[in-house]
Amino acid sequence: MKDAKPTPAQLRDAGKALLITAGKAKALGVTVSDDMDEAAIMSSTVSKQMGDAAKGWTADQIAASFAVLTKDAKVEDNGVQSLGSPINMSDGAAAWNDNVFQSAGVAIKKEA
Repeated sequence: MKDAKPTPAQLRDAGKALLITAGKAKALGVTVSDDMDEAAIMSSTVSKQMGDAAKGWTADQIAASFAVLTKDAKVEDNGVQSLGSPINMSDGAAAWNDNVFQSAGVAIKKEA
């Protein structure tokens, strides 16, 4: 399945995981940039906290160390909000248009 595309849920979950990882790293004073993936963020965080002791560690060791180092990290609100349910703007738009015409002194011809 080389052409498989991620589902919207998979994309949402991956984005959420990245934001949580970045938030934990930032809480420990690590600078996170847009070109960093989760592995790079974790590696940077562990390197900052552990220094040379973390050189040569495997990805699993980095991930485990990151989890321990950030277990009490307070992640700031990153401004991501649920989009919620869609709303119907047609009724409000019609009322707004009517008010605009009336305030301009333009008579509105209503269809019967």
